[in-house]
Amino acid sequence: MIARIWHGRVPAGKADDYDQYLLKTGVKDYLATPGNRGVHVMRRPDDRVTHFEILTFWNSIEAIKTFAGQDYERARYYAEDDDFLLEQEPNVTHFEVSYSSSAQAIQSLHAAKTMARWMAYFGLGLGVIYSIGGFFYDLFTTGVNWGTALAFLALMGMPLIFGTLGFICGGLFGFTTNAVAESIRRTRAKKQ
Repeated sequence: MIARIWHGRVPAGKADDYDQYLLKTGVKDYLATPGNRGVHVMRRPDDRVTHFEILTFWNSIEAIKTFAGQDYERARYYAEDDDFLLEQEPNVTHFEVSYSSSAQAIQSLHAAKTMARWMAYFGLGLGVIYSIGGFFYDLFTTGVNWGTALAFLALMGMPLIFGTLGFICGGLFGFTTNAVAESIRRTRAKKQ
């Protein structure tokens, strides 16, 4: 996992407006970029200026390039940034993350979402099979009836049921994985 840190300074009187502006521009775009694993916006008042730092987590350098372009070490700015920033610092800083408790929580959520997605696909497949099979069974045995309608309702219901189960199972899986990893980390820390 890669951490990306950007820094900027604005006049103290514009800090609140800039904070809201960041949420509508950079933060929104960070979160919409595949491979982004979280955004932290931090601010520190310093006399007549306010310092902003944005800390983002990414799966890889390639994910960062999706957001920032090929020259990913250069800061990315928006047109209205000139209305707020005292200067546009040209570069950002990147770090490889060796440990992060917030990253563990993000991994847990990612595992839950991934499992929910796959179980929803599984439920959709079962719903389609059940619906088509039920339709033809009813058609050739008793004719179209309420069972046929229920079969088609399964087409919508099964992905919802399996997706929910997948999210719960994924969350439990992610939580358990993180708990084991944290236990191992603490054991290693005690040995050192």
